Formats: sequence, C-alpha cells, structure tokens
Amino acid sequence: ISIKWNQTLTINLNLPYPKLTYNGLLQVITPSSTPTFVSVLVKYNGSTNEPINAGTYTVTAEVADTTTYYSAPTSGSLTVEKRGLTVIDAVANSKVYDRPDVATIDLSGATLGGFVSPDVVTVSGGGVFDSSNAVTLIAVTANLTLGGANAGNYTLSQPTYLAAEIDPLELTVPDAEAQDKVYDG
Repeated sequence: ISIKWNQTLTINLNLPYPKLTYNGLLQVITPSSTPTFVSVLVKYNGSTNEPINAGTYTVTAEVADTTTYYSAPTSGSLTVEKRGLTVIDAVANSKVYDRPDVATIDLSGATLGGFVSPDVVTVSGGGVFDSSNAVTLIAVTANLTLGGANAGNYTLSQPTYLAAEIDPLELTVPDAEAQDKVYDG
C-alpha cells in the first residue's frame, strides 16, 4: 500500500529590486521556499533561461515536484533597464558656408563611457549647427545613434559641448575687368 498526500508549499521570489540596470550578467532570481529543501523551478517569460538583456520579464516560480507538494505558481516582474552611455571626445567639424545647417562630427578619437565589456556597441551620426550663417564658434547639436550587436541594452546621452565654425564662402567673379572712366567730379 502506498499513501500519497499533497503538502502545501510557500514560495517567495526574492526579486532584487523592481528595477535593475543592465550589467551584462545573467539576472538569476533565487527563490526561497517553505519547506526549504524543495526544488523550485524559475521561468522568465516562460523560459528557464535567465535573462541578460535589458527588458521587462515576467518571473514565475513553481514547485518542481508536483506529486508531493502543491503550490500555485508565484509570479512577479523584473525590469532590467538600459544602461546609459556618454560620448567622450567627439569633435564637431568646421565647414565653409554652404547654406544648410548640417554638421559633421568626428568620432574617430571618441570613446563610449559606461559600456560593459565585451559588448559590441558603436556610435555614428552627425549634428546640426544652431545657425546656418557664417559664424565663429557656433554650437552644434548632436544627433548620434548607437549600433552594434548589443546596442539595444543602452541609451545614449548626446554630447552637449560641441562647437565649430562656419567660415564665409569666398566668392570669385570670373573674367571680370575694370573699365576706365573719366573723372566726373
């Protein structure tokens, strides 16, 4: 004769904080249970794979051995927020007046501050001069974007220190000749 009974099990998810910032590591939730020796299965959006990337995940925990213990699944939400990046040492390029206010930004010596190694993240784009007129040292508003395999885990703070010159356009008149004239007072 074998006797089976279901015992009630209590599971606590122990979510770290409602929100975490992306750090490139697996976000493992370790639930606690009463009794403590019972194996608990944790799922993230229905999968047993722990999340790494930024996003919001529904976390559920349920007892692994349903023949001996019973517990309704416990669930909660885990948000991994995108990590903020800054562009360091970007340089706005000066140009000769050409009417549009489009600015180019030299990123060849720039670095991204705040990214998690070995993530692949790139930055590209240009900017806009605050005026299209020929001016010495005019502010440039950057419009840079992130790219690369891990760009979705980051947000970008645009550089605010950019300035460059719009030099006057030198005009030449081809084949111009001065005409002689008699002084007429």
